[in-house]
Amino acid sequence: MTGGELLVLTATTAGSATVVVTGSPIAYERSQTPETLEVIDRDTIEQSGSRSVAELLEEQVGLQITRSFRGSTISLQGLDAQHVLVLVDGQRTIGQLDGAIDLDRFTVDGVDRIEVLKGAGSALYGADALGGVVNIITQAGAGRPQVQGLTRYGSRNT
Repeated sequence: MTGGELLVLTATTAGSATVVVTGSPIAYERSQTPETLEVIDRDTIEQSGSRSVAELLEEQVGLQITRSFRGSTISLQGLDAQHVLVLVDGQRTIGQLDGAIDLDRFTVDGVDRIEVLKGAGSALYGADALGGVVNIITQAGAGRPQVQGLTRYGSRNT
């Protein structure tokens, strides 16, 4: 790839085999991927009872979620959140705070699966992927667009 090219990632299902797109510019079946890749599918997401991507990833082995007043960030392979790239449908997410993305802002409602590449993805994605890549793959849209909201409040006595 040269500097002016755009890499577009797409996800497909070939029969019953899941095709992953995060670790390589070439689509592989999950069993044949050359990288250490973990895929969290829709069934696992629903069974977890998690409301956000941060809560879901907190349950996974080898991932460290750090919660602070700035939100929830992920560390991979011993490298902090500044070296973990977060993608949504293969596209870089915006809104980094000190180089990290708050994973609590992503709900699991529209997520089809999450691909976690553990290890250096910098050859494909750049220097901010030294620790790994988290690719949140959303479900295909159906029907009319909807807006949802969530509010919380509390008091000193609760």
